[in-house]
Amino acid sequence: MAEIVLATESKGKGVPVEGKESVFHVECSGTGPQGEVVTFESEVVMTDDGFTETGTIDYAGRGSIKFENIGWDTWRQVRYRG
Repeated sequence: MAEIVLATESKGKGVPVEGKESVFHVECSGTGPQGEVVTFESEVVMTDDGFTETGTIDYAGRGSIKFENIGWDTWRQVRYRG
């Protein structure tokens, strides 16, 4: 699998998901390195050992990446849609 380098500056918020303990919905938006609009949405589940996260990063309609984390700071691309 090819390595993906992501550089963005985003702002947003994470809010608890109603009816689901230790689960948060995160939405952020910002700009990429060339000024493009980038949106980020994920679900974070807090666990005893840290957290799990799955989500999507969309690059201004140019394509999107679905991802999930596989550790504290390791990410795995699930699917690219260009």
